[in-house]
Amino acid sequence: MSTRIKRNYQRRHRQHGMVLIVTLIMLMMLTTLGVITLKASTSEERIASNLRERQLVFEYAESALRWCQDNVRNNTFSGTVAARPTGNEDPNLWSSPSNWTDPSNRAVVSAPSIPNVTTLCMVEKVWLEISQVTGGSLRESRTGYRATVRARRDSGGTQVMLQSVFPSN
Repeated sequence: MSTRIKRNYQRRHRQHGMVLIVTLIMLMMLTTLGVITLKASTSEERIASNLRERQLVFEYAESALRWCQDNVRNNTFSGTVAARPTGNEDPNLWSSPSNWTDPSNRAVVSAPSIPNVTTLCMVEKVWLEISQVTGGSLRESRTGYRATVRARRDSGGTQVMLQSVFPSN
């Protein structure tokens, strides 16, 4: 009888050891799943924050573009309207980053201050062909303006550029 008790005792001890191993494996799987879920939610928060930031800077750029257009139309634009280039010059002053940072460039004007956002406005004269203006009331080709606004978060990262072409009065 004592041999039989010994065997049952040994079987039970082997089974208890197996339960411990299975439990540890399950615990590791659950921990891994929790870490993956945490990383995914953190990443989603970052994406949502970036989208919100971009939308906010976009709205500031729209506001600055409207301000710039109104000042040009009312002849209260404090900068110099860049003349249409002649010859082989690049007709798009706004496309060169150095034109935005050069302090002597009077075509670039700071739009109304917005906390933590720098908005700059550049106005250029352009020639408008009737075929280039859609949805408007342009009946003849004539001189117009191209207003370009660059809005950038001071902390870096988000930058938005908007542009509008409109005929002169």
